[in-house]
Amino acid sequence: MYSAPGYSSTLPKFDDQLIQINDRRKSIDDRRKETRSGGDRRKTQRFDRELRFTVDGKVTLENETISGPGKVLDLSLSGLRLHSELSLKVGESFHLTLDLGDQFAAPKIPAKTIWTNKSENTYGFRIDPSNPEWHKLITQLIDRTTQKVA
Repeated sequence: MYSAPGYSSTLPKFDDQLIQINDRRKSIDDRRKETRSGGDRRKTQRFDRELRFTVDGKVTLENETISGPGKVLDLSLSGLRLHSELSLKVGESFHLTLDLGDQFAAPKIPAKTIWTNKSENTYGFRIDPSNPEWHKLITQLIDRTTQKVA
């Protein structure tokens, strides 16, 4: 867009990874200040920029030791949240097979458990956003969402 020679040296470079790291540091520092001052950590504002899709779908989880069903609660650009009666642990790696209906199905996608809520049997999974199957699925969901809005 800006191809004139002067622009490349004038405009700042955009580094998304650096911005995310700085935002996380700020958020962590803010939480520490709140905790030290006796404040409630839950009152600290959190910045969650990830686009989330609430879906009603099925998932099959598989690894070397566990295999079973689950229910997808929501998806984001880098992961998903699901409900399952299986007892999962943080750090476990799985292959997830998603079935979201309406021609939204994805073959086995590698994922890792990053948080658990055992009392509600909900689990968070991180998925590499550069995974081509995940990227295709998210792109289809974005397209479907923008078509409904238009």
